[in-house]
Amino acid sequence: MRDSSDTDASAASASSTTTTTTAASATAATAATAAAAAAASVDAAQESGDDGGGGGLSWYDFGALADGGEDGRAQFLRSMQQSLDVIDHACAAEGPFDGLFAFSQGASLAALVMALGELRERGVAVPEDVPIALGAHTTFHFVAMVAGFLPGEGRTRAYVPEVDAGAPLRSVFEAASPVRNAAFVMYGASDRVIPAERSERLARMFASPVVTTHDGGHHVPSSSVIRKAFRGFVEDQHSAIITGHAQ
Repeated sequence: MRDSSDTDASAASASSTTTTTTAASATAATAATAAAAAAASVDAAQESGDDGGGGGLSWYDFGALADGGEDGRAQFLRSMQQSLDVIDHACAAEGPFDGLFAFSQGASLAALVMALGELRERGVAVPEDVPIALGAHTTFHFVAMVAGFLPGEGRTRAYVPEVDAGAPLRSVFEAASPVRNAAFVMYGASDRVIPAERSERLARMFASPVVTTHDGGHHVPSSSVIRKAFRGFVEDQHSAIITGHAQ
């Protein structure tokens, strides 16, 4: 699906947010199937022309951020809840899963999932001004995020502080930080879609993130170095889950 987070040029697969399991491999076939189904459902429900091109597809409605005011804020949060519900449905139907793998806008949604999960684990209520909730079946031990950013930072092409309908989400991240779940954060030094500093802010939301960088742009790299780093992270999480030390 096309990721409309910052530019027409950015592209993401239908599984920009993918559930993973460590039982057999980094990404299980059943997890990929569930994620693809989830993405298809969200795509069908959230067609967006927020950058003027029409027909864009996204995990949540960036176009609402351009509207501003209460209407834009409400639509932004409604679309976010819709995707949270789809993820929960996939977890109920195909899970449980150990981890979540996500790219770009999918990674921003994954960050929200983990923050909400941290609040639930602590027994802390979601701030009253943020009418969203994590489904009962949505539980992950770890997350891997590529070219991610914190949702609500801005809309297409650039961060525009005065157009910030997603501002209420900041209270969620402030309440949840630091998130104790293991996190693998990867970004490209040459990414013109999601600048490095946005991914770095995302990483700082977690207590002990594993941060990996590459020289490329807005994509999921596949070099042997990157594969080794990710495999090592997943194997560590597998060991932690098996020994009962995972968050």
